[in-house]
Amino acid sequence: MGTVAQEHRGKLPVFLAVALIVLGGDALAGAPIRMRPPGQTSHPELRATRPWLRDKPSQPGQANPAVTYRYTAQWADGTRESADTLGPWNQPKAAPKLGNRELFEPQRPLRWLVDNSLAPAPAPDAMVEFYGGDCLPGRVIGFRDGTEEADERLPPHLLVAASVRTAWPERLSHPEVRATLPWVRRIVWQRVADRHQPRTLFFADGRQLEFRSIRFTATGLQVLRQDGVQEFTFGDLAEVHLPTMDPWEAYFQQLAALGLESDTRLVRLETSTGLRATSTTDRFQARSHGSNEQPARWYHLVQPAWSLEPLWLKFDTIRVREYFLPQEVPLSRIEPAAWRGQSDLGGTWRWQLDRNVEAGLLETGGVVFPWGFGVHAASELEFPLCPLVRAFRTRFGLDELAGKGGCVRAKVVVQSSSPKTLYTSELLIGSGKVLDTGRLALEVSSPSGRLILQVDPAHADRPPGADPLDIRDVADWLEPILELDPEKLDAEVLRRGPQMIAAWQSWKVVSGDSEAVRLVSYWDRADREDAAYRLMAVLGQQPLRLTGKVFVRPYRDCLLMAVSRPPSGRPSRLEVRVDGEPLGRFEIPARSGGHARPLVVSLARYHGRQVTVELIHGAQAEGSAVDWEAISLVGRTAIRP
Repeated sequence: MGTVAQEHRGKLPVFLAVALIVLGGDALAGAPIRMRPPGQTSHPELRATRPWLRDKPSQPGQANPAVTYRYTAQWADGTRESADTLGPWNQPKAAPKLGNRELFEPQRPLRWLVDNSLAPAPAPDAMVEFYGGDCLPGRVIGFRDGTEEADERLPPHLLVAASVRTAWPERLSHPEVRATLPWVRRIVWQRVADRHQPRTLFFADGRQLEFRSIRFTATGLQVLRQDGVQEFTFGDLAEVHLPTMDPWEAYFQQLAALGLESDTRLVRLETSTGLRATSTTDRFQARSHGSNEQPARWYHLVQPAWSLEPLWLKFDTIRVREYFLPQEVPLSRIEPAAWRGQSDLGGTWRWQLDRNVEAGLLETGGVVFPWGFGVHAASELEFPLCPLVRAFRTRFGLDELAGKGGCVRAKVVVQSSSPKTLYTSELLIGSGKVLDTGRLALEVSSPSGRLILQVDPAHADRPPGADPLDIRDVADWLEPILELDPEKLDAEVLRRGPQMIAAWQSWKVVSGDSEAVRLVSYWDRADREDAAYRLMAVLGQQPLRLTGKVFVRPYRDCLLMAVSRPPSGRPSRLEVRVDGEPLGRFEIPARSGGHARPLVVSLARYHGRQVTVELIHGAQAEGSAVDWEAISLVGRTAIRP
C-alpha cells in the first residue's frame, strides 16, 4: 500500500512556483530531524519561514490565558462543563462537584478533568519512563533484586530519588520510590537522546553503546556486548534505553498487577511537575492535611502498577485526570510502530504525543483536548493492534496554530489480512471544526494487524484560495481510543496473574486445571509508616496449587511460607506436601500489627536431596484472598521468633 507521503510527491509544480514567489527559495530548504528543548519548535529554521503559524501561549511552562474557567471536565457521553470551583475532594467518601454538577454521576462516567490554571510540564531532566506512557521524574540511585529479606520477596526494582515529593507530608524523611523493573522503558540522568533507541547506553560525552542484554547491580549495571561483558556505575551514564516490549503485553501485565475488580476504572494523572501515573479507582484515596476547607491542603493518593508504595500528590498540582474502563485503551499509551512524513517545504515535522507539533496543547475548534497526537501533513502513524480490538473512535481537526488556513483530509485504515479504509473525512479547511469518526467496528484477524492514521494535504482537490503546498497543515488526532473485547481481556489478565506475585517466581501455579489466577488490591495499614496497596490471590471454585523443586542442604532445610489474610478476610488453609507425602496443614494467619508470623516446615530429613514441594491452598467457599509474601528455603537461624 502506498503511503500518503509517497502519493503526494511530484504533483506540485504550480504550487511549488507559487511558494517560491510567496515565501522565497529559502522556504524549501530541508532540515534534519533533531532534538529540541521543551517549548521550542522542532525546526526553528522552518518556523522562521512560516510566520503564518501563530505563536501560542500554551507551550510547556506557560498556562493558557485564553481559558475563562479554572476547571473543565468532559463525561463519557461527550457533555462538557467548566467552572472555577471543584470540591470538596478531601476524604475517601467525598462527592466532589464541578460548580453545581456532580463529578462522578452513576449514569454518566467522567472521562477527563483538566485544571486550566496549570501549564503542561516540560520533559524532566532526569526521569524513569515506563511502557504505557507513565513517567516518574527523578534520578535512579540504586537497584535491589527483591531477595534481601527471607520473609518478604519483592520484584526487582530501582531506587528512585524522586524530584517531586510523593510521601505523606507528616513523614519527615523523603524515601526513595521503588519502581519495579519489568515495564521500564528508559532511564534518564542527563537528557541527551530525543527518541527511544532500544538496547542502547548513552553517555554525557556523546558516546553510544549498543548491547545484547542487561543486568542491574546495586549501584550500576552490566551489559553483554559482542566483545564481552562491560560494567558501568549509574554515575557513568546519561541514559539507558531498555529493550523493546510489546505494548499490549505491557498493558495486560499492568492490568493484572493493579488487581482489577469488576467495577474498577483506570485513572491516569498528569501533574504540573512532570509526573504521569496510571492507577485505578480502587487504588485512589483523597485526604486532607490540616484544614479541610483549603484545597492547598488536599492530597490525592495513587499507586501505579510499577510502584511498591503509594504516591501522595498535592491536589493543586494535578493538571489532568483521565478515566477509562479497562477495555477502553487510549491510543496515546500505544507507541506508533512506524511513522512516515513528508513536507513540501523540506524537512519533517515529527509527531508529538498529547501535544501539537509545536509542543503546545491540542486545541482546535476553540476546545482543548487532553490526549492525542499532533502531526503535520503529509503524515502516517501506524499502530500495532491485538486480536482483542473490536472498535476505534477518534476526533480530528486542524490545530489552532493553523488559524483559518490549512487544507487536509484524514483517513483511518486497518491493515489485517488486507488493507481496509474505515473512514475518510471531508476536506477540512481552518481550525474551527472538529470531526468525529464515530465508532468504527473492526476485526483483527492477524497478530500483525495495524491501525494507520493518515493525514493527506489533498493537493489534487484543494479549492481555490486554499493555502499552497502544505502551508498550515498542522493537524491533531484528538482523544483516539481503542475498544477491546471485555471477556477476552479478562481472560488475558487472569493468565498473567501468577507472574505478578514475586513469591511465586520459579513455582508452577494452577487453579483447578487453569494457570489463571485472579488478583485483587487491598490497603495494608499494618505498618502505618509504610502503608501501601498489596496484591492478594483470590481462590476460585478449585484449590490453588503451587509446585516447585528445591535442593535441601544442612543450613537451608526449613521451608518458610510468609502468607497471611486481612483481619476481616475469610479463613482458609494451606497444606504442604513433599514428594507426595503430607508434612503439615495450617490455618492461614490473619495480619495484625505488622507482618504475620511465617509458617515453617522442617525438611531436615531430606538433606542432600532435590525434592518436589506442593503447596495447596483451599477453603470451604470461594473468594478467600491471601497475601503471598515469600516462599523461601532458609536455615533455622533465619526464622524470626
